[in-house]
Amino acid sequence: MPLGLGPFLDQIVTLLLLIAAVLGGLHLYKKYVDPPAPAAAQSYSAPVAGSAATHVLVTRTSRIKRWNFGSGGEVNGFLLADGTLATVPADFGARLRSAVDIGSEVTVAGYRSVSANHLETISVQSVTSRGQSFRLDH
Repeated sequence: MPLGLGPFLDQIVTLLLLIAAVLGGLHLYKKYVDPPAPAAAQSYSAPVAGSAATHVLVTRTSRIKRWNFGSGGEVNGFLLADGTLATVPADFGARLRSAVDIGSEVTVAGYRSVSANHLETISVQSVTSRGQSFRLDH
């Protein structure tokens, strides 16, 4: 829609509006697609001796949103409803998937880390669901 400022000035204004829309869209994407985890979901947090400050022992209670599969079709983790990715070894993932369904509430304990793109990941040590506990065998 021409603003009557002349063809060159109209193009500059249009370009500036497009840039503002893109920057605003990125801000909204960051705000709604990658929200911070609610404070109430974290019940325990302590630094792990000898590790980087980003690795801490945490416990989360949330629902399983979906399973995460490796290239061979094995379960290598699951996404929690709060956006946290829980990673597990394949044998542990197979045991867990046979006993726990998508949508089930789980309590996950493990080591937390945050990736460069701010994805929170928990390297699972144990999972409890419906009174059943699954522990990672070391």
